[in-house]
Amino acid sequence: MSLRPGDWVGGGYRIVRLLGRGGMGRVYEAVCDGQSFAVKVFSANHGNLGFLRKRFCAEAKILSRLDSPRLVKVRELAINESDGAPYFVMDLVLNAKGVPETLEDARKSRKATEAQAMAWFPDLELTASMVSNYVKKGLVSSPVKKQYSREQISYLIYISIAKVSVSIDNINLMLQIQQDSYPTETAYEYFRKELKNVLDYVFGFKDKLDNVGVEDTEQKFLLRKAVIAFAHKMYLDMYFAALKAENKND
Repeated sequence: MSLRPGDWVGGGYRIVRLLGRGGMGRVYEAVCDGQSFAVKVFSANHGNLGFLRKRFCAEAKILSRLDSPRLVKVRELAINESDGAPYFVMDLVLNAKGVPETLEDARKSRKATEAQAMAWFPDLELTASMVSNYVKKGLVSSPVKKQYSREQISYLIYISIAKVSVSIDNINLMLQIQQDSYPTETAYEYFRKELKNVLDYVFGFKDKLDNVGVEDTEQKFLLRKAVIAFAHKMYLDMYFAALKAENKND
């Protein structure tokens, strides 16, 4: 369903303008009681609509569980009485000039650190004993005077994410392939961009994956597969956690 300025959602949110489109819905700027919000409305018109509606609602519940100053807060999930379409209400992101951002504006300006990104996924762990184990296995070089360099930290972040779906032995092999092919800084920059690309897609912020980088290589193919596996694992874990919480509250 496409809404126009002046239309109402849920009886209390008046549409101001369209901000962007995601894989399953459209996001609008809306006003309620003099306050501005972002309202995402389910608008899929193809495929298994019953499943997509459930996934849309699960997305809202997942986002409501993520606690980070870099993420918008979900305030409400409900059904629009006029057409039966589910929608959820989020805080509206403003840019430095106090103007509401479109989704593309937000993607360009929101540059969370990797440590913050990891904090969005509570199941990810990086303990001192784990770091020590990675050093012993040769995945990361030993620190100098108990201090880790930027390169070592980049490897630790990658290992923490890759190990969700890849064995430590295979991670070691992937790191060897990377070191034989690309400088660490180049490889990590690609990994960072690909991780955001895939997470945006899997969590419904866009409807297709972007092409990241210039070259089409086997190394990039392997990395994308590992990142996709991680993203889907995180999504499923959060989906089922939200479902269990919903069933518990019923």
